[in-house]
Amino acid sequence: MPRSLSTSQQIQYLDGDLFPAELIPSVVNDFLVYVYPIVQLVHRPTFLRNFRDNKHAQDPNFFALVMALCAATVAHRPEKLVEYQNAPTPLRMQSPLELVNYCYARSVQWRSARYYDEVSHTKWTAAFMFYTSFLQVGEVNKARMMEMEAILFARLLELHRISAYTGLNCIEVQLRKKAFGFMMHGYVHQELQNIRKERVAFIDCSTLHEIDLEELLPAPQDDENITENTYGPYDITQPSLAAALRLRIELFLTAVTEITSKNRRGSNGAHCRCTRLIDPPSYVKHLYSRLHELKYKLDGAPWYLRQWAPRELGEDVSRDKEFQIGLLRADIHTTHLWLQTCVLDHLEHLKPAPGALSPPFPQEVLHLVACSQWEQREEVCRQMLQVLSLTPHVYLEILGIYLIHKIRDVAGPLFSLLDENRENLTSPGSYDRVKQYLKEYSEKLRHLDRSGKPNFESLQTWVDTDRV
Repeated sequence: MPRSLSTSQQIQYLDGDLFPAELIPSVVNDFLVYVYPIVQLVHRPTFLRNFRDNKHAQDPNFFALVMALCAATVAHRPEKLVEYQNAPTPLRMQSPLELVNYCYARSVQWRSARYYDEVSHTKWTAAFMFYTSFLQVGEVNKARMMEMEAILFARLLELHRISAYTGLNCIEVQLRKKAFGFMMHGYVHQELQNIRKERVAFIDCSTLHEIDLEELLPAPQDDENITENTYGPYDITQPSLAAALRLRIELFLTAVTEITSKNRRGSNGAHCRCTRLIDPPSYVKHLYSRLHELKYKLDGAPWYLRQWAPRELGEDVSRDKEFQIGLLRADIHTTHLWLQTCVLDHLEHLKPAPGALSPPFPQEVLHLVACSQWEQREEVCRQMLQVLSLTPHVYLEILGIYLIHKIRDVAGPLFSLLDENRENLTSPGSYDRVKQYLKEYSEKLRHLDRSGKPNFESLQTWVDTDRV
């Protein structure tokens, strides 16, 4: 159990000179409204009950969780900083980065020497939220270290083993299944975008063959309909944040494998790195199957998550929930298009060299393949611009650096067409369309990317001091 604190310690514990305790409830409320929908890692009724009971003044682990949520709030909504600075008991920090660093320092200040001897979902959540916060404010190296801590907690909790869920109540099962989904986001990144190979994966390919993905998907019920003992009724016609999160998790998983029971997935459901080198044609076939399934994955999405869904979802849905569903809708559709781009990148990298195909007419076949892939890529670019244009700007701002990276990944390959030697691989008019697309993407990024920093995520941002 976490160590208890004396009354004098509790005051020091909560009340920082730069971040007064009176301000914490406002920041936590903003987290639950604006950030929680895209990182549903607390059970809202339980969390609010513990928070109102002042548990963060007594439990260092819960305090660390609260600090992590505060950091995430300002990292995702930096404009809130001015509001907090003008509060009656003001925040005395000048930038989101300063606040994230401060919250992290406060969260580790009260750790005992035996902190890592006990694991819990709360500790995993704090590590994961600091990982996302550091990434949002451009601190890539700190984000890497926090990701490693989150990965280790996830492995020790055995989030990927459904058998490890035995004995947990319904709330804890739901939280851990959501946590598994977020860890698989990272796994898919590692599979599709790990240029330097410096990232450590949550699981490996052999484990992916063994686990039952269907059983590890979170339930579609929202927090308010889940108690320790039961899952309440689920109405598929009513907007649900949990159902939207589940769909986003399914999108990520679909990019690398089939979402079926391990007994029905078959030996080709997931493709290991070693077999990619030994049997490239089989891997290409696997990628085409992933691309096809991804392309039509949203056809069965609930009505409120469709791209053309109305912003007002009915009299029974609160304004806050309408906002949250809209935010998730934007996240789902941009993620859907970005994942298709990642698969297309792999297919383009694996295209056969000239002369590798047998007659007849290998060059004509290569030309047709290149044209087909380019047309798919151009269509994804067009759809992404459409989604960005139809989405309220506040949603795009909250999605932050993740969305910025996705936009860059989708738009980046367009530059290759500006090489006049490639224009003959595309349909008539593509060259002019691409120039217009790039102009529109640049304008979107100009308004969204307020970090003032280049994208270093795929570069070596650390220094080996023994070599200096």
